[in-house]
Amino acid sequence: MRKINNAKWILGVRGFHESYSVHFSIPEKNISISLYYSLLSPDDVYDPHFNLSCVVNFQESPQNSFGITKKYDLKEGMFGSDAFFIRIKESFIKEEHVKGKLKNSVHSLEWDFKIGDVIAGQSLPYPFLYNISIPKNKLETPVLDGTIAGILIIDGEKIEMNKIKVVQNHLWGPKMHHRWNWGFCNQFDGNPDVIFEAFTGRQKLIFNLETPDVSIFYLNHRGKKYQFNKIESLVLNQSDYHIGYWHFKAETLNAKIEGVFESEYKDLTAIKIRDTDLSSIFLHQTSYGSLTLDLYVRDGWSHKKVETFVSKEGCFIEFANRYKDPHVDLLFEAK
Repeated sequence: MRKINNAKWILGVRGFHESYSVHFSIPEKNISISLYYSLLSPDDVYDPHFNLSCVVNFQESPQNSFGITKKYDLKEGMFGSDAFFIRIKESFIKEEHVKGKLKNSVHSLEWDFKIGDVIAGQSLPYPFLYNISIPKNKLETPVLDGTIAGILIIDGEKIEMNKIKVVQNHLWGPKMHHRWNWGFCNQFDGNPDVIFEAFTGRQKLIFNLETPDVSIFYLNHRGKKYQFNKIESLVLNQSDYHIGYWHFKAETLNAKIEGVFESEYKDLTAIKIRDTDLSSIFLHQTSYGSLTLDLYVRDGWSHKKVETFVSKEGCFIEFANRYKDPHVDLLFEAK
């Protein structure tokens, strides 16, 4: 069985990135948290290192949102290739347990929680794609829906967490996508047992050429799984987007979906990361996006709509590009 969360970087290899992210919101506090445990080994210089980063968003007072990032030498951390375990100084992420702390001159964040009730999300269309050179950026969502229990301390204020919804994903490879969107929702209004994940991205080719968008989608509809990521779907799936807006369609032989992710500028923040060639990528993201999603099933020669799912300000959306939108505040730059 392929261990989807195990570290993929081989010690000493140049031109590789690996990242684990954890996202969750605390509705009663109107706070959302994103945590990043990442490794970057640049192409042209031998400087493999860890970055530990966090983003804290306050929905009702976005001007107080903040991010912290810190670079660590490779000797200050460790990882397991035969087990899921990444440690950066005193912070770590492993099976069912996430712990760490960060601080700068103004803010601090500490976290310590366990993950349970896990439902996995989507992966690449076919397992063999994880063993060949394309796509250059691999993705997996080991925890698309789960719950956490533990503590969070923001600027000295302790928050007890219990049954808080959480998502954890894993990205790795020799090159990141040139641009991409990633969105998920496990908090649909009135539909707690429906979860959804969407990804669209394109790679850069030679000169300034780019591949077309490749879009994959996953819907867990009350235990029934719809995976729009096989050959027939890759031909039919469509994405039309700009920062703050993403309209998509996806289809299999038996089902079809159509939906729109949306976010206001006031709810978006940006962080700056680096690709393996040290070029800049800006992640414009929010935990307070909205989603309207229509599900259709095959009815003879056509599709019949069976339900519409709505999440108002309950979605995480990430719009990644090679430039920063001037309307979005930059919270930090990873080293």
